[in-house]
Amino acid sequence: MQGNRTIFVATMTIILSFVLSTLVSLYSLNSVSEDNKKQIVMLAAARIHDTIRGRLQEPIMVSNAMAGDVFLVDALQHEGERSEAENVALFSRYLELLRTSLRYETAFVVSSDSKRYYTYKGLNKIVDPDHDDHDIWYSSFLAMRKPYDLIVDTDEVNGKDWTVFVNHRVEDGSGRLLGVVGVGVKMTNFQSLFDDYEKRYDVKINVVDENGVIQADTDTEKLTSAKLEQVKLAKDSPDEYFYQMTDDKEIVVTKYIENRDWYLVVRSDAHLAISQYSDILLRNGIVCAIALLLVLGASRLTVQHMNHLINESIRDKLTRLYNRRAYDDDLETLRREKSEAVFVYIMADINNLKHCNDTYGHAAGDELIQGAAECLRTVFSPYGRVYRIGGDEFAALIHATPEALEEARKEFKHCVENWRGKLVEEMSISIGYASRDEFPYATTSELAATADTRMYEEKVAYKQKERNLDR
Repeated sequence: MQGNRTIFVATMTIILSFVLSTLVSLYSLNSVSEDNKKQIVMLAAARIHDTIRGRLQEPIMVSNAMAGDVFLVDALQHEGERSEAENVALFSRYLELLRTSLRYETAFVVSSDSKRYYTYKGLNKIVDPDHDDHDIWYSSFLAMRKPYDLIVDTDEVNGKDWTVFVNHRVEDGSGRLLGVVGVGVKMTNFQSLFDDYEKRYDVKINVVDENGVIQADTDTEKLTSAKLEQVKLAKDSPDEYFYQMTDDKEIVVTKYIENRDWYLVVRSDAHLAISQYSDILLRNGIVCAIALLLVLGASRLTVQHMNHLINESIRDKLTRLYNRRAYDDDLETLRREKSEAVFVYIMADINNLKHCNDTYGHAAGDELIQGAAECLRTVFSPYGRVYRIGGDEFAALIHATPEALEEARKEFKHCVENWRGKLVEEMSISIGYASRDEFPYATTSELAATADTRMYEEKVAYKQKERNLDR
């Protein structure tokens, strides 16, 4: 009875609080000012800017890696020693492998000596800026003398789709130009992103160059042809969000997109019909209030039970570390997201567990497993997740700087060396580390293989040391 009364009081309190907050929100929205709208546009601009910068960072890194690829540099240096057919076969295979493995719409190489424009489909053309307007980008880019640049252009190889191309210079050791390489991302990828944010915040989004010419828009017909006339770009303050009110009472927020020579422009009518927001908020308030009244009591227990089941399903019963299922799910998430963050892969294995089980019994072996788990959890869980993936096999997926990792390694070694059990006197663990800081372009699978190899090498060294002591 007391429990039901508590749930009822809590439910009524939540409902009354929600009703009160709804009335306050409605009153505030009906008296909204230009400053309120400015904050909304500012928020939208900040989120969109961070998303665009993240979306462009990967193709820039890929183009940079291509420009520094020893194989590609050597292929361009010796292009004249091969026949045209041999060059086409060599470069197209390279570009197709890169394109399919990294899932880009296009990839290309332009030789500065022969002016051949190679794509993953073969030889596309001979670049001729003097006679082909579509090739002016090549001479313009070289004239910039910048390592890389982004342009929006039609992709002649893939049905003239509007594409964001990342162009990157390729040079030999002495700085001599060998060619231009890069990848392309379809503009539709950015258009769908803009469309989602425009609907969410009720704004208009554009990316323009330093002259105000539109480089990205949900309307393809405006690309590289239309220009935003009344918008002032914050060229003197590239690190700031620049706010202005146009003569047409339109709120505009602009932000320089770092190292791209592009500007994000987010616009909205300062006097947008607030009744639209009021209607939405009112309908949602009524629906939420009714839903809360009906399901709060039952859902509370259901959620708690489900959370318990979910947590138990990804936990190892003996050690309470995350289990193999959680490990596989997290690895798949990392591969899918292609995270570029500081990332460390750790593999660990208990030494002589079988000998401990055979000599002292499985209870002693379990004590060793729990001891290893405790050291791994104490040291590495502040940086990420620790898993038991087999009998005496452990793994950890953490985010740590090189300095933090070095400190953690020392702490882990100290923990293992000072561990003492009730059934077993000491513990030894072989462990291998592989970080994205050390291998910046390695995949998650490659990091895993490196960590596993290093762990195995440490285990071999441990066994050799034991054999030497037994002699």
